[in-house]
Amino acid sequence: MSYNQFPHRRRVIQACVNCRMRKTRCDAAQPRCGLCASQNVDCVYRDAKQPKIDYNTQVLLERMQLLEDRILLSTSSSQAQRAPPEATPMSHHDPQPDNLHDSTTEGREPVFEVQIPLSHTANANHVFSWSLVQTLLSENSTDQQELPSYADATEVFFQEQQNSKHPSTTSQPLSSWKLYDSSYFSSSRDDSIARLHDLIHLYFTKVNIFFPLLSKSNILNIFEMVTAREVDGNDETATVDMPQYGLLLVVLCLALLSSSGQSDICIEKNHRYSQPFSNSSNIPEDQLRSELWCKARLILGYVSTDMSLEAAQANMLASIYMGASGAVAEAFHWAHATAVKCESMARLQAKNESISDGFRRLYWISFIYECDFISEISIVSPSGIARYEDKIPYPAFTAENHPISPSVPESSEANSIRSQEELVAFQITTNSAIRRFLNTVNSVVYDDKEQFRTRRSNYASWLLRISEDLWSHHSAIYRNLPEFLLSNPSQDVPMTGADTSSPASLQSPTARIQGIPVGNNSWNILRLKGRYYAGQYIIHRPFIEFIVLNIDNFESHPCKDAVLKRSKSCLDGCTGFIKVFDVQTVNSLTCLFPTGMVTFTMTIILMVATIFPIFKDLLPDDVEDVILGGKRNLARFSHSVAEFSWHIEILERLDVARRNRIVRHEE
Repeated sequence: MSYNQFPHRRRVIQACVNCRMRKTRCDAAQPRCGLCASQNVDCVYRDAKQPKIDYNTQVLLERMQLLEDRILLSTSSSQAQRAPPEATPMSHHDPQPDNLHDSTTEGREPVFEVQIPLSHTANANHVFSWSLVQTLLSENSTDQQELPSYADATEVFFQEQQNSKHPSTTSQPLSSWKLYDSSYFSSSRDDSIARLHDLIHLYFTKVNIFFPLLSKSNILNIFEMVTAREVDGNDETATVDMPQYGLLLVVLCLALLSSSGQSDICIEKNHRYSQPFSNSSNIPEDQLRSELWCKARLILGYVSTDMSLEAAQANMLASIYMGASGAVAEAFHWAHATAVKCESMARLQAKNESISDGFRRLYWISFIYECDFISEISIVSPSGIARYEDKIPYPAFTAENHPISPSVPESSEANSIRSQEELVAFQITTNSAIRRFLNTVNSVVYDDKEQFRTRRSNYASWLLRISEDLWSHHSAIYRNLPEFLLSNPSQDVPMTGADTSSPASLQSPTARIQGIPVGNNSWNILRLKGRYYAGQYIIHRPFIEFIVLNIDNFESHPCKDAVLKRSKSCLDGCTGFIKVFDVQTVNSLTCLFPTGMVTFTMTIILMVATIFPIFKDLLPDDVEDVILGGKRNLARFSHSVAEFSWHIEILERLDVARRNRIVRHEE
């Protein structure tokens, strides 16, 4: 066989059922492979029983295929150079499946390409940088008042002027880090102690349900030891370690924030909201919260190199507190610091035969929290916490302190604690699995090291195969969710725009199992549904971009119908996500930055889609209401994250520009 007859073999991740039964090579073409098309039989992939291929092997297979593609490309190019002038593309020895003929240029196929982000983790920044988006913003810029210009959609959160709010630039640190060294406790000390005790209970009711890191008994024990030494003067009480002391202070800060009602954001009401660094509030508990946070920062700085579990937990809660307060830059700082600690601790923990449930919870909550941040922030190298995701197990599904005994009846309190522990384990495990999958989607679909692939004529076919596998896996995760994770008997968060395609309508395999938790927190349910639609959007977004970039010759593309079908999945994901969070009240305790940035990105995509007639039949009938809902959601989020006001103005300007363009096209 001569070199120019090198066979065009395609290594595929999954062969169809027909090819596997006949033990023949499958080209994995869509909608039917070559063999099934020649035999005129159904081509089925999902039912194929394939051995699991780990991610590293998959990457090697893809890159081997890439090298073969390059060989074929160089072969085709050399043949084209030797061919006579009248030669047409049909004379090429090995045409690619997506080859198209350009009627205006004889012998040259159209170039189909899609731009991918330089970092697969910066979704909003990438969409904001689309040339069409920038063109729309410039079309009516002369009619609007000047808006601050930023290089990307997240730069506004990290501007130098934001640091002017920080106490390190406006005041001196406090002279004492001790809890009771405060004017708040100068009178009615017994009442103040009782109030702090109630706040700890409130933390485990209102905050720990989202980030179940701590044990209530441990925090109460730390509080009692601090009170005994600082109030009662009992020197015989053991001294509280500084990481534990800092942990207690941040717990109280979060409890005070939740108690104030400022974490419940409702656009219909004028909620009083004070900045986390502000000392201007006249409300005693707001002043106490500001003072306790300053004390906590002193301790957190002191224990910054401490690698104990409590030090890492305190860092994690500091990130959560800053995120709930709308301080995105500092929240990201503490999240990154926590992940760095977790990476170092995981290196040691992975060598042990057993890993404590406390560290498991911390590791996976830190993993989710940092990954949610870096999904929107352009950074080159994250903490490295993901290196140990295959070595740190998920939290245990039974309460260690409340084992079930078949011979002893379980009390109602023990049953409640066990159910809560099981709910916590399921919650962390499910969110971790989804976040890990979304990371995989990003690394496969948006790999900046594979830019050559996006310039190939068969890019659409490759993307169709990959997205089918990814979407099948993503759907399977939600089909197998426990029923109690997606249900809440009280339904205390009213939803608008609910539809039957919501993950909550999927039949759960645990729906009829007795003795499991009866329901989840409403906001946790919304977040799970949001991740479902976010996955749907992330998997299929490249198809929208592919059409927009190649709109001039897309009509003649052989994969047109399949690409349009996947584009509709992206638009449905955007619609579903916006509707899920179109609720009367949102909870800022879970940090609204990632949710807001995804909302911003999806609203832009829906706006762009309305400009092109090819998307008309793919958009929902109520697309204008959905776009309005996206802007309304971002307005809610801006009550917590003030910088979102800039993104709202961007959306308003895009809305005006795209309406003007639609009118011009109709004329």
